[in-house]
Amino acid sequence: MRINNRLSVLFILALLFLFITAGGTKKEAEIIFEAEREKGPIPLTTIGNPELTLEGAYEIQTEYVRLKLGNDRTAGYKAGLTSRGAQEKFGVSTPVTGVLFSSGMYMNSPSVDGSKLRSPVIETEIGFVVGKPIEEKIADAGRLMDHISAIMPVVEIPETGFGDMKKLKAEDIVAANVGSAAFIAGAQKPLANDDLDGLTVELVSGGETLNQGRGQDAMGGQLQALLWLVNSVLDNGWKIDKGNILITGALGRVVPANPGRYEARYTGLGNISFYIK
Repeated sequence: MRINNRLSVLFILALLFLFITAGGTKKEAEIIFEAEREKGPIPLTTIGNPELTLEGAYEIQTEYVRLKLGNDRTAGYKAGLTSRGAQEKFGVSTPVTGVLFSSGMYMNSPSVDGSKLRSPVIETEIGFVVGKPIEEKIADAGRLMDHISAIMPVVEIPETGFGDMKKLKAEDIVAANVGSAAFIAGAQKPLANDDLDGLTVELVSGGETLNQGRGQDAMGGQLQALLWLVNSVLDNGWKIDKGNILITGALGRVVPANPGRYEARYTGLGNISFYIK
């Protein structure tokens, strides 16, 4: 009888712990969501929860995304911290993933209001268009290509306006959906036998080259990065639908999104011209 009572107490305590944890996760997501609405600094979740793990951070991200989807739609998914240097800086051994929203998608030669974002930056990336839904994890890049219908140049304009950059951790980045804010999708082209890793891009503004990158800058190779992104997204409980855009990480370095005209020039993929006001 004593054993049964003890087990009952342990069971109740375990349920209570799960309830408190779940409530805390939702509350943290609401804080991040409200900070975005008020255009305040992005909160550092680890300040109040220093023991937060990446797994816990993804749970907060999920709750945040659910709040966003109350008035938005999923446009695709992004990889972040895809270079070894970025991972070493934040003490992680893998990239991280976030969700892209339709409200942040631009096309053609857009004008982006940088004043609506919190310390935005510019990243030149490569995007893949999903032609067939992906419902299960994929073991190799060959099978993955059966689900991809097109490739495109992408300029991402994520937010980096965290409350304290010196205390920023990878868990904070994940909880805040990896800074997902705006992205510009270029013209699509069919996926052929392109040398994606050797593809080059340069970002130019006012006659000055601000950044140069290559396809291999993302995890050492585009298909490796894409395969990792797809499987990580599925691990996090999201579905990948036809038409979703998958962007595999920054090529070259990150550039501050100062007001002005820019052009991202890709070999083999075309250019993206845009203006930040």
